[in-house]
Amino acid sequence: MSASTSSTAAGTAAVATANDTNDVIYGPRLAADIGGTLAKLVFFKHVNVPPMPPYVESDTDALAHVPLPLKLDPKLSIESPELGGELRFLRIPSSDVPDFVDFIEKTKLHKSYGNAINITGGGAFKYEPMIRERLGFTVHKVDEMQMAIAGLNFLTHYAKQEVFSYSWRTHEQTFHDAASLGGIYPYLLVNIGSGVSILRCTSRDHFERVSGTSLGGGMFWGLCKLLTGVTSFEQVKHLSSIGDNSKVDLLVGDIYGSAYSKIGLGANVIASSFGKIASLDLTNKTFTDADIIRSLLFMTANNIAQIAYLNAQRYKVARVFFCGNFINRNPYIWDRLSYAMDFWSEQKMQALFLLHDGYLGALGAFLASSNFAWASPRATPPGSDTEQDEHD
Repeated sequence: MSASTSSTAAGTAAVATANDTNDVIYGPRLAADIGGTLAKLVFFKHVNVPPMPPYVESDTDALAHVPLPLKLDPKLSIESPELGGELRFLRIPSSDVPDFVDFIEKTKLHKSYGNAINITGGGAFKYEPMIRERLGFTVHKVDEMQMAIAGLNFLTHYAKQEVFSYSWRTHEQTFHDAASLGGIYPYLLVNIGSGVSILRCTSRDHFERVSGTSLGGGMFWGLCKLLTGVTSFEQVKHLSSIGDNSKVDLLVGDIYGSAYSKIGLGANVIASSFGKIASLDLTNKTFTDADIIRSLLFMTANNIAQIAYLNAQRYKVARVFFCGNFINRNPYIWDRLSYAMDFWSEQKMQALFLLHDGYLGALGAFLASSNFAWASPRATPPGSDTEQDEHD
């Protein structure tokens, strides 16, 4: 697979020239994806935008403390004459949505963005009355999975240096265009939030949910709090970077004394997550909270990647995209998902990630009222053209 390892270009994220002459965005010029933790907004750039409140997190700030040699372009704006303007992206804690609505109302910022807004996520229901009454917006609630697929399809068609893989060996990003990937469709989108949903998209118009698991970010975060007492995800990210999972995981080398070469298992392959604790005297702990969190991270990522790989084999799909709040801006999870996909596929497949991860739903919601042909991909009813798991 040919692609170049490089940083994104300076300035705005470039957008390829549109092939479709009618690809100009109409309808509401503001959209949001309001989840339980974060609210993500997509809007057209306005000339006289007031300074943002301090709780609005810029992409530059979000990447400032990542302790790896990343090459992400921190400015996620997408600008193109063909699209009729510049798309801007921002995110705020969902708990600050009421204050942000108050800020918008006082500054009259919303007067420049029409009288309607598309919203996806649980917040579409929770905050609709407030947004309607305080800002006078008509709120259009749109489907989360449908919007995520629409956002991804748009980005893979338009945005350059959007899709990247991450090397667990060198900790480098490699950006891929559609040609280097052998095309885009069909693909799997593994959306990792509190749980995991796996969607198969066969064209820009059709997708279906084919699998999933409850072993997602919610389980990981819950077990971290239960077993270590951490109180913030920033703590988790830090501890996962310094922990040693071999203090709690039973490795192949612990069982055989070395690699089990006959069946291709290296000495450092995990034979049993937390298996080493079963034989330890817990009154004299030899492991730390960081070791526990790193083991939990490996356990979660390995299982998700294996389920994704098995579904890719089942549906004969070569491209697997991972997205969601669990992995957003977290190179340690990119690292483990990449390792796991490499391991399970015997180096024949790789995990793919997105520069605009976290904004797929908001971007899809933005496009939902446009005249793009792919603005509203249709979900295939379960059992219509593929075998559907009864329990996933």
